[in-house]
Amino acid sequence: MSKTIEQITTLLISDRNQAAYENQRFFVNGLDAPVGLKELLQEIIRRLNLSVSPDGSETKVNAGSNVTVTGSGTTADPYVIAATGGSAADGSETKVNAGANITVTGSGTVADPYVIAGSAGGGSFSRDSLSSGTVTVESDRFGGNASVLSNPAPGEYTLTAQAGAHVANATVFGNNTTLNASQEMIIRVNNSANSQDRRFLVQLYDANNGALVDQQVTATVHTQAVAGNVTTITIPGLNGFGATGFYVELR
Repeated sequence: MSKTIEQITTLLISDRNQAAYENQRFFVNGLDAPVGLKELLQEIIRRLNLSVSPDGSETKVNAGSNVTVTGSGTTADPYVIAATGGSAADGSETKVNAGANITVTGSGTVADPYVIAGSAGGGSFSRDSLSSGTVTVESDRFGGNASVLSNPAPGEYTLTAQAGAHVANATVFGNNTTLNASQEMIIRVNNSANSQDRRFLVQLYDANNGALVDQQVTATVHTQAVAGNVTTITIPGLNGFGATGFYVELR
C-alpha cells in the first residue's frame, strides 16, 4: 500500500525519539543548506519523480511475416499493425486435377469457374454396326474401340469387347440359316480384355411383326452362363421363325 511522506515519518519515528530525529540535519548535493529528515525524504521522492514518465514508446513491437508495424507507440503516434498477406483469394488457388474418365476445364475463378465432366463407362457413347454372314449386330458401348463380331462355328457368334469399352446393350438379328445343327443360336459376349463378368437380360422378338416372344410357349427358353469373362447365351428352337428371322435383345 502506498503512503504519504507524513505517514512514512510517523511510521519510522516513535513519539519517544521523534524530536531527536527531527533535530538532525542532512547535507544533500545540490541543496544549499542542510535539511531535516522530512525534507530529505521529500527531496528523494522529488528526485525520483524527475525520471521520464512512461509514454508507450518503451514497448517494442517487431513485425513478423506478412505484417508491418508503424508508429512509435505513444499517444500522439500510436503503433499501427497491418497485415500484408498477399492478394485476395479468387478461387484459382484451389487445384483440381482430372482423374480417370474425368475432364477439368476453367481456372476456378468467378469469371472462369472449374467445369468437371465425367464420361460414363470410360468414354463417349458409340454404336457399332457389325455383321457376319446374314447375322447383324447393333451394339451400344461407352469408351474404347468398336467391338468385333466373329463366327467361330456354325450357329455360334462371339461379340468381343475391346479394352476400355463397356458394352451397354446389343441387338442380334438372325434367321433359320444362321443356326447350328440343333436349330439353336449360341451368342457369346467376350469381356476378357476388361476382366469383366457380365450377365444380360435376354429378350426374343419376332422380326416379322416386332412382337415380344414368350419363350415358354415357343420352346425357345434360353440358358445363360458366365465363365472366364465370357458370357454364353444359348437359344434353342429358332428355326420356327423361318427366313423372316428374329431379334435377340441383350441388355
